[in-house]
Amino acid sequence: MVKATLLGKEPGSVGVIQLFSPSIWNFGSADNPRDLDDFLDDFRHFEGPEPWLRKISKVEWSNFFLVCPANMEKLSKRARELLILYCLSIVERYAQRLKTNPTLARIQDLMTKDYQEEYDNAVYHFKLVLRDKVINQAVMRALANRFPAKA
Repeated sequence: MVKATLLGKEPGSVGVIQLFSPSIWNFGSADNPRDLDDFLDDFRHFEGPEPWLRKISKVEWSNFFLVCPANMEKLSKRARELLILYCLSIVERYAQRLKTNPTLARIQDLMTKDYQEEYDNAVYHFKLVLRDKVINQAVMRALANRFPAKA
């Protein structure tokens, strides 16, 4: 599980998100919490060399297309982890913009308003990344656990 905290400013955004703390994101269920590494162990990943990832420790708008190729079939476990954390950091930025009671629906509304099909748009990146079934499942499960639907 991962916790996001605001670190600083990034051009054209609310802030840079620093990740890696075990209290907010759950990739399992309420009864059986799982961290991201454990979740990703359930899937097969590309295992070939990825020299372009060697110096990347966090995905940002400036290096997004190095980590997220057009062909999403060849993603390593590390690339998927980086992209999942990037997606969750985007959601966290939008959640922070909602001063009170952030819900998934309210976050989605904000993201929809900010969407532009441009290479430096975070919501565009979010939608591109979700094309990968493993990443999609991880992000959707984490969001459902973090922002459960109210009955």
